[in-house]
Amino acid sequence: MGNISLGKNNIEFRSVDQALDIIKNAMSNEKEIWISGNNVYPSMAICLNGEYAAITYFQSEDGAMWLSYNENNQEVITFVAGGEEWIPEPNAVIEIKDMLSCVKEFLNSFERPSCICWQDL
Repeated sequence: MGNISLGKNNIEFRSVDQALDIIKNAMSNEKEIWISGNNVYPSMAICLNGEYAAITYFQSEDGAMWLSYNENNQEVITFVAGGEEWIPEPNAVIEIKDMLSCVKEFLNSFERPSCICWQDL
């Protein structure tokens, strides 16, 4: 059904539940998780820091992409993306429960989830 990249490890998953279990088990150790279906695109990159996440959704190879948006967040959160420190605008930061809902919706459709708001990049 798809692939989850955790650091240097790529894990194939066959169901939504299996993928969610892999992600939940990795959340305490990983700073960045990539998810895709059988093809490279669409895909999602999830940056994690404690109870916070920021998600980038990549629609296609031509550069169509969006970043999570949460107008209610005012906290500045530092993430690690591609091995580098990344501090997005506070409005890109969502809570873990919203990230998990977003991932579940993505895994069911492999389309940009509608359960959170997005901003164009």
